[in-house]
Amino acid sequence: ALIAIFAAASFAAKHEGEKKPLAVGDKVASLELVNMEEKTEQVELKKEGVTALAFFASSCSACRAELSLLNSLKKERKDLRVLAICVDAAGAKSTKRFMEQTKFDFDYYLDTEFAVAERFGFTFTPALVLFKADGEIYFMKGGFMNKDEELIISEVLKK
Repeated sequence: ALIAIFAAASFAAKHEGEKKPLAVGDKVASLELVNMEEKTEQVELKKEGVTALAFFASSCSACRAELSLLNSLKKERKDLRVLAICVDAAGAKSTKRFMEQTKFDFDYYLDTEFAVAERFGFTFTPALVLFKADGEIYFMKGGFMNKDEELIISEVLKK
């Protein structure tokens, strides 16, 4: 019981003062992301068209299916930009191997501590966030099953 109290107090202290997760309707101008050289950079989200943040783990089959769908949609919607954010603890090493295997046309970033994913309220993969050109979040979804394809297609291709 003492351990549970300590753990709860530790959790409360860690999360005290943190903002609630970002949600549909919120605007985000840019995000601080870790690139494949493991350097932090400011990535603008206000871009023409749609920007997709796709959180994934390289060993996750549902993640691969969602990323494959997004890669196909890039061919239909030329102004779709996909920021693929790998949450693997191994970081750049496993992500580079994934990039070589899949050959998806994405900009890859790292989130080995799940910090960026948690800003959007996600604690698992796959997770997808879609932004309008003005940086407004207009769609968020955690998880992926084959039946989700039509929903994602309609949201991405929405003008």
